[in-house]
Amino acid sequence: MQVSGLLGQLSDSEIQRGLHPLLPKARACYDAQAKTQPFISGQLTLSFSVAQDGQSESVFVVQSTLGSAAVERCVRDELASARFSSPRGGKAIFQYPLRFDGRFSVENWQPAMVRQELTAARAKLFSGEPPSGLVITLYVDRRGRMVSAGAAAEAALDDDAADALLAALKRIRFVGAHGRYAKVTYPW
Repeated sequence: MQVSGLLGQLSDSEIQRGLHPLLPKARACYDAQAKTQPFISGQLTLSFSVAQDGQSESVFVVQSTLGSAAVERCVRDELASARFSSPRGGKAIFQYPLRFDGRFSVENWQPAMVRQELTAARAKLFSGEPPSGLVITLYVDRRGRMVSAGAAAEAALDDDAADALLAALKRIRFVGAHGRYAKVTYPW
C-alpha cells in the first residue's frame, strides 16, 4: 500500500515504522480515560503532515467517533512526536486510523435524537459558522446530561475553541438515555 501526499510519498511500512513505537503511548491515553469512562469507544483518524526531514509538522484529529476530547488530544500529542523516513518528493500528508473498543456497550442514537437541542443551542455553541466538516460525538446519561464529548473537523480545531464548545454542550439537557449511556455522532 502506498500513501501519497500532496507533494511527497511515504510507504505504508515507513508510516508503520514511524508510528509503531508510539502506539503503546496512544493506547495508554485511552486506557487512562477508560478507567473512569469505560463506555468510550470508536475510531479516531489523525491527519499527519510530514516535512522533508521526516519530522511531523502538524497532526490533528480529522475524524472521530470516540467521544472523548481528552483521549483525542492525548493520542494526537503522543503521536505528534513520530519521526518518519524522509518522504520522496517533498512534504507528505496522510491519515492514520486508530480503533478503541469500550468495555461495555451503550445505546446508539441517530443524530435526530439530539437535533432539536443542538439546533436551539447553536447560537451559544458558535459565534459564527461551525468549522467546516465539524462532527461531534457525545455520550448522554439517563438524566440527559452530556458526560463526555469529542470533536473533529476537516482542519485542525483550536483547543481553546474546542474547550468552549464542549463546555457549552455540557449545559444542554438532552433526552435521557434508556440504559446507562447513549452515544450519538452529530455532523454539523
